[in-house]
Amino acid sequence: MPGDWGLAKLAQIRGNVVIAYVGVIEDSAIRVLYECLRSCSDINHLDLVLISNGGLGTAAHRIGHLLHEYTDHLTILIPYKARSAGTLLSLAATEIIMGPLGELSPLDGIFRHAVKASGNMPVQVSAEDIHAIRDIAENWFGVVPAERLDVFRVVAQHFFPTTLGNFYRADKLVRHMASDLISYQLGQLSDNEQQALIDHLVRGYHNHDYPITRREAKTIGLNVLSASADIEAVIWEILTGSQAHIDMMRENNKFVTGLVLGKQFMAQHIQAVSPAK
Repeated sequence: MPGDWGLAKLAQIRGNVVIAYVGVIEDSAIRVLYECLRSCSDINHLDLVLISNGGLGTAAHRIGHLLHEYTDHLTILIPYKARSAGTLLSLAATEIIMGPLGELSPLDGIFRHAVKASGNMPVQVSAEDIHAIRDIAENWFGVVPAERLDVFRVVAQHFFPTTLGNFYRADKLVRHMASDLISYQLGQLSDNEQQALIDHLVRGYHNHDYPITRREAKTIGLNVLSASADIEAVIWEILTGSQAHIDMMRENNKFVTGLVLGKQFMAQHIQAVSPAK
């Protein structure tokens, strides 16, 4: 292991077992995180430093439950981005500690459809993009509820009906996973209060790339704490150290998409690159 890039320092400050996940959240990471957790001893309070632009929601959901197999108190520390699937995973934290640059994002069911009706049709569409068509029809063009069937017919001309069903299921799935994980953090809230918060994360923003700062995350009701100066410095050190390692590997034509770090543990996912023809 080339260095822990600040994990030992954070463990000393916090007095907890510390691990880090850096990169894309994907299925292959679940088993690696399991091995990392097995390498740790005497886990009482677990700290996870999370740096991710997103990934697979179902993998984030599984990781959230896996972490709680080893601790009843999970803190997720976010120095920079924990977006999309990273935000979903963050809902599993007992509390979230964010640095000044830390950000979450809205939740959204993303689906890649196989049938392209025209050259202008994007390959990847979110469930909220489809959901917004009704709002556009009603708010911009004055379509009344009785005319919604006509709107559906137009949409169905561009998406195969089963594909529309997949968008609906993707929306239901992301809501289910968020509801399942948020009970670790906000179990004291009523079901209606939890669902209102989840609905805000799914439908309360107009772009999946919207950055939810720590101030806004607190305002909407998540259990977010601001990092102290010493914690802010060390989680930023973990980010810059891991990024320097990823950049160094890229210079050697090894493209690292994920890092899992522990006290005596390091694993990395190197993306296969097809040889130039």
